[in-house]
Amino acid sequence: MKTQLFNRFAKLILLLFLATGMFSCYKDRFDLNKIEKNNTWSPDVAAPLVYTSLTMKDVLDNINQSDLHVNDTTNLLYLVYWNKVYSKTAEQLLGIPNQNVNSTFQFSVTGALPFGTDLTASPYTSYYSFTTPNNFTINNITLLSGTFDFVTNISGFNHNATINVSIPTATLGGIPFSQNINITGSSTTTSSINLSGYNIVFDNTGLNHNRLAIIYTVTVHGQGGTNNSPYTANMGESFNNIMFQDIHGDFKQLAFNFPGDSVSIGLFDKTINGTVDFEDPRVYVFATNSFGMPININLNNLTATAGISSPVAITGVPIPWSIAAAPSLGDSSITEFGLNRTNSTIYNAIAILPKYVTTDITGMSNPSGAPASNFATALSHFDINAQVELPLYGKCNIVLQDTTSATFGTDIDNAEYIEFRLNTQNGFPAQAITQLFFVDSLYHVLDSLLTPEQEILGAALAGGAPDYRVYQSTHALTDIIFVKSRIEGIKNTKKIIIRGKLATSQNGNQIVKFYNDYSLEVRLAARVKFDIQY
Repeated sequence: MKTQLFNRFAKLILLLFLATGMFSCYKDRFDLNKIEKNNTWSPDVAAPLVYTSLTMKDVLDNINQSDLHVNDTTNLLYLVYWNKVYSKTAEQLLGIPNQNVNSTFQFSVTGALPFGTDLTASPYTSYYSFTTPNNFTINNITLLSGTFDFVTNISGFNHNATINVSIPTATLGGIPFSQNINITGSSTTTSSINLSGYNIVFDNTGLNHNRLAIIYTVTVHGQGGTNNSPYTANMGESFNNIMFQDIHGDFKQLAFNFPGDSVSIGLFDKTINGTVDFEDPRVYVFATNSFGMPININLNNLTATAGISSPVAITGVPIPWSIAAAPSLGDSSITEFGLNRTNSTIYNAIAILPKYVTTDITGMSNPSGAPASNFATALSHFDINAQVELPLYGKCNIVLQDTTSATFGTDIDNAEYIEFRLNTQNGFPAQAITQLFFVDSLYHVLDSLLTPEQEILGAALAGGAPDYRVYQSTHALTDIIFVKSRIEGIKNTKKIIIRGKLATSQNGNQIVKFYNDYSLEVRLAARVKFDIQY
């Protein structure tokens, strides 16, 4: 939506007239003898600056070509703008924070501990409940990555030991998790166990929530010292950097909020006055949901805003907008609605030449409440995308303005006059009246190019409904002369302000259509006389 359609028309006008600042670059290419042989001249014999045939795609040269489409059946041109309005990933919605377990337990062994003696204590089970965003419930999870980390110390321990860590409900290839940590005396042992690929089933029975049972079994390796049981083990364990491959559970009612967002519509950035009537504007809004949970969304206060007109509220949006859940793991659902001039106020909204469309996005998952059975993968995402389709079918009467930097070469002091001739053959059903102002660094107007502003493009003649096709192009010839006194006056030019009125046929009152086979032929030539010898 940031494509600046009507700014391209201003750029076309600039293309036609900014050659006033280019003459010194082209001086060496001019055949001045040829130009000065007689008092009459035409673009065919004068030194050319521009000689080209422009299609609609050329006129709109700075738009993404993927935005400009051609109807395969009728050759009617239309613009399609696609914008991502809202996006949430699985990590953003369901990312599991690091879990600090920090189990401490006592263990005892019975008997003497000479060298080579192994005595095993009774197993100790630590129960830990995982914390999750919005306290959602995990039934089971397959880990893409993650570690089970330990900073283990047995205070006052005078032997060595092996601590077996097992999680019966965590399996890899059907084999339960079981790993050993080797302890040397009372020193602190740091270890990290890779959990990639493990599937973990959590206990949610009764009052339990995301509970995981971790079993520690200590085997003491006798070193000949006394048996000082009971000993206290500080495991210092934590689950870190957990990324899931897939996750199943009850994700609860997760909030979706995106307050005060706005989408810039560069289409009308350079418009300072006027009206545009697109006869058949359409807006489509798509939601792609690859979470296994339904979502309700509200697009609140959807408003088109322009600097030259009062805001227009856009109606027709379903409230709430119900987004279907993905049908299966790894799949997506696509839910959409469309706005047109019969079911919404989109026609009125586009007519004010909006620079922004603003909205507050709110919503929640599982709108019917708990319990819910949800799922997601690492690649799950929820996106809202808007597509605006503007067939080039309608009428316009707008004033455009833009400013560009411009300086003249040193050879300007040697010019006695500059004469331009613009020769156009217009196959577009649109006319252009323009004016250029030469301004200094403080934007003081030094001179204007045309006196007064002139129509440089006459609209081609178009037929009636339903095709509104051009049946005759129009020709226009425009001469611009700058004598030495006027050249002297624009020497300090730093910028040029381009102001143009663009109107469809009959001064913007006739409906027209733009087709792919329309073209504009432009010829611009210059005649320059210098008062120095060559």
